[in-house]
Amino acid sequence: GSVIITSSIAGLRAGSEFTAYTMSKHAVIGLMRTAAKESAKRRIRVNTVHPGFVESEMIDRIESARGDPKAQRDLGLSRVPLGRYVRPEEVAGLICYLASDDAAMVTGGQFLIDGGVMLG
Repeated sequence: GSVIITSSIAGLRAGSEFTAYTMSKHAVIGLMRTAAKESAKRRIRVNTVHPGFVESEMIDRIESARGDPKAQRDLGLSRVPLGRYVRPEEVAGLICYLASDDAAMVTGGQFLIDGGVMLG
């Protein structure tokens, strides 16, 4: 079996905003590591996926709430080395890989899909 827990890049770094959100995403990593270790003997794999900025209603709401949505979008895109936000279907593709037999020996992993945001 395979369990894939969706987190966020917020689970891998400190943030000055969204404290509860960031805390919950950090907790997901501890949950995944513990579950991966405990489940391995039953051959159940457990991993986390950490999307960056995803083209979504959530990101649209955040950008709108911070003032000029276009300026906020430009600022967000300036943080993505690959130059665009992640598409939902790209996150789904990573999850499908992790759920597949091709990932039979992948457990306890933290998988970024962020266009390079975490490179700094």
